[in-house]
Amino acid sequence: MPIFAFAMENSPLNLSEIQFGATILYFRKERKMSLGQLADAAGLAQETLKQLESDELHPAEELLLLLSQALDIPYQVFILEATLRTDSENKEENKTRSALQPVFNFLTRKLILE
Repeated sequence: MPIFAFAMENSPLNLSEIQFGATILYFRKERKMSLGQLADAAGLAQETLKQLESDELHPAEELLLLLSQALDIPYQVFILEATLRTDSENKEENKTRSALQPVFNFLTRKLILE
C-alpha cells in the first residue's frame, strides 16, 4: 500500500470541518467544465452543485467520491487539496499548507498529470 494511502486511511480527518467549495470550483475550472457539465457527470442538479461550490451545502462522503470521479481526480488528492485550502484560510494554520505544499505538488504531478 502506498504511504499516502495509508496516511489517509489512518488520518483523524473530520470531513465536516473541511470546506470543499473552493476545491470543487478550482478543479472544475482546471478541467474546463461548465457547472452543467460537472453536475451532469456527477449526477447532480446544477443548483446543488452551485450550493456546494459556495459552501452553502456540505457534501456527504459519497457525494465527494462522485465529484472526484466526475473530475477524474483521485479521491485522496481531492480531500488533501480541500484540507489544505481550508487550513490556509486560517492564518494560524498557514504553516501547515506551506509545509505540505511540496508533497501536494508531487502527488498532483504523479497522480493527476501523468
